[in-house]
Amino acid sequence: MHLSGVEQSHREELGVFLRGITPAQGIAAKEGNRPSIDTHKALAAADKAIETMKTWWNQLLDKAIADSETRIVA
Repeated sequence: MHLSGVEQSHREELGVFLRGITPAQGIAAKEGNRPSIDTHKALAAADKAIETMKTWWNQLLDKAIADSETRIVA
């Protein structure tokens, strides 16, 4: 599915900010192309992004299933 590539891109972009950080760090120092970040904010934002993607995918799948069932009945 084409969109799986889009999701992979999202994961990779989030990974730039999240790789190697933990909540215990507080502020993670700049490293490579990753800026200094507040780990609590970054992890909370990542959780929100992941939940949003899961919701979007579930709604897409629910719609596809409903459309399929409608076509089968018709």
